[in-house]
Amino acid sequence: MPDDAPVRMRLRWMLLAFQDANHDGDPGRVQKTLNDYFLLREAALEGDRKLTAYTDLNMAVHFADRFEFAETEATVRQWTSNPLFPALTSRQRGR
Repeated sequence: MPDDAPVRMRLRWMLLAFQDANHDGDPGRVQKTLNDYFLLREAALEGDRKLTAYTDLNMAVHFADRFEFAETEATVRQWTSNPLFPALTSRQRGR
C-alpha cells in the first residue's frame, strides 16, 4: 500500500490485513496491523467514522476471542461514550 494512498483506502487495506492475520492465527501480523491502525486511527475517524467503528469492533471481537475482556470492553466503551456514537447505524450501535 503506497504511503500516499488516501486514508480511506489505507483503512480498508488495514482492515483486510487485520482480518486475514486474525483468521490465519498469526499474532505477529495481527499486532503489526493493530500498531499501524492505531497510527492511522485519528485520521481514519475524520475520514470515515463508520468504517473506523467497524474496524474497532473487529478488534473488540479479536480481543474477546483471545479472552482479553478488559480490552474488549475498553474498545467498545470508546464508541459508546463517543459523541459520534448516535450518528452510527443501528447495526453498529448493536440495536
